[in-house]
Amino acid sequence: MARVLFTVTYTIDSDKMAEHEELVRRLRTINEERGTEYMVFQNKNNQIMEVTVYPNEAAFDESDDLMEEAPANEYISRINAMAQDIQYNTMYEVGAE
Repeated sequence: MARVLFTVTYTIDSDKMAEHEELVRRLRTINEERGTEYMVFQNKNNQIMEVTVYPNEAAFDESDDLMEEAPANEYISRINAMAQDIQYNTMYEVGAE
């Protein structure tokens, strides 16, 4: 089955980076428990890219419901509150069976 790549890009103010890193650590644990690949990258300008790879489209579709559960919803809400210029992108793997 084709995997789904979901990315979120945004910028965080320098004074919020420590809190952001802690929230990312907590989200990483939640995603690992669910068997989902979750990585977060940062550049020198505090631009962040969260990359989540779902094993298939069904897992991606279910992710909205799972992420609305506490505590994941709280962590995502806190990140969204401090993030600027949020952009989402969803891509589907081609050539996979």
